[in-house]
Amino acid sequence: MKTKDYIHALSLSNPHIEFATDHGRIYDKFVPSLMHRDDLEVSHPQEYNGQETIKLVCSQHPVGIDEYLANPREWEKKQRRYTAEWVDFLKSEKMPLKEVDICSVVDQKVFDALCCQDSIESLRIKWLRCKQINEIAKLKNLKKLFLARASSLVDISPLAQLENLEVLILGETKKIDDYSVLSALKKLKVFSLCGYQSSVNTVIKVNTLDFISDLPSLEYVDFIDVRLNRQ
Repeated sequence: MKTKDYIHALSLSNPHIEFATDHGRIYDKFVPSLMHRDDLEVSHPQEYNGQETIKLVCSQHPVGIDEYLANPREWEKKQRRYTAEWVDFLKSEKMPLKEVDICSVVDQKVFDALCCQDSIESLRIKWLRCKQINEIAKLKNLKKLFLARASSLVDISPLAQLENLEVLILGETKKIDDYSVLSALKKLKVFSLCGYQSSVNTVIKVNTLDFISDLPSLEYVDFIDVRLNRQ
């Protein structure tokens, strides 16, 4: 069966679910970007003043291009120190965070440290550069999750432990083809597998999407960039 015919059959068997025709609603409504909200930006740990909603820049030190060109090696050292400072802060300080948008690369150390902030309800990551997300199970209050550019991710099974999750958007998860573990998310209302905006030709290959019939709360899905994984 061709992918479009398969998804059409899914839509007929699940008439209560709205199937997307474009990505606009996914990107702009369900987990809004804070990228252009300079008033919410926190670039250094000492700038944090108890805000519940923040745009976090925790792995790319805001230095000018001139400094990089003058001494690339010193610039790289400064980047590492900057990231290490954030990792230590996220692991040692409990913050009343509710909504977090990380507008920089998130590696394994940063991700694991961020998951110590168990008050987070909405999390959007611009670029996830890690293989594992085991620590996300700590975010028991998480309702909205957007992992963009997650092409390094090899295991999504920890997501099944997020029993309060209502919105899940996974971008460029090219190393995953089995999403059936998500059938445990009984409160999930919105689900998307997408190529995301950074790579127009990215296609997410899946073995099956039949599990969506096991999600009683599901209302909206976006499978525009999905292709059946024919083996």
